[in-house]
Amino acid sequence: MPRPKNLDTPEGRRRREEKYQRILDASLRIFSRKGFFESKISEIAEEAGVADGTIYLYFKNKDDLLISLFEAKLESVNSGLRASLISVSDPRQGLSRIIEYHLNLAITDPDLATFITHELRRSNKFMKDYAKEQLADYLGQWQRVLEEGKASGVFHQNFSTSIAKHVLFGALDYACGIWVNNPNRDAGDLVEVGHQLTSLMFDGLATQSGTSETLQ
Repeated sequence: MPRPKNLDTPEGRRRREEKYQRILDASLRIFSRKGFFESKISEIAEEAGVADGTIYLYFKNKDDLLISLFEAKLESVNSGLRASLISVSDPRQGLSRIIEYHLNLAITDPDLATFITHELRRSNKFMKDYAKEQLADYLGQWQRVLEEGKASGVFHQNFSTSIAKHVLFGALDYACGIWVNNPNRDAGDLVEVGHQLTSLMFDGLATQSGTSETLQ
């Protein structure tokens, strides 16, 4: 009887990783299209081009798939934001970059925006036990920029960076949620939201000296 192919070879590992990514990508499309609770493993398997049983070789159940998808996507989002901010020394530019980056996530990947703004909230247990902890890393980058602005005197001293980051996230999250639900959505609408929100944040946070210089 022939021996099964060794799946521990580099080629075998590459194929497993490729299939794993296909399943994650397919689950994002299905969750965004049908909703988490209405989605079936069989639909995700068909979208990914794999057998139903293959899903369970990688994930315990649909909830495990949801968590793995969120982890993978948020890791990519966090890495992208860090790369976007690494060359920024001016907190005002950093704040502008954060707003632009977050809105651009929706523009470039509406499925991801739908998943984050709508579907994650439908799982109360997920939001309570998991998502908040993971989102803290993302929002922590926002808070560091705000704290740098206070420390440098560019932003006022009498505001809470913790409150400010949540207010900013709420505004951006709401805008993205409305936008992805609009069948006639236009990327220019979110770009304008970014301009308006940046101006509002600067007007509210910047000191007189912080507003005297023009951002490049």
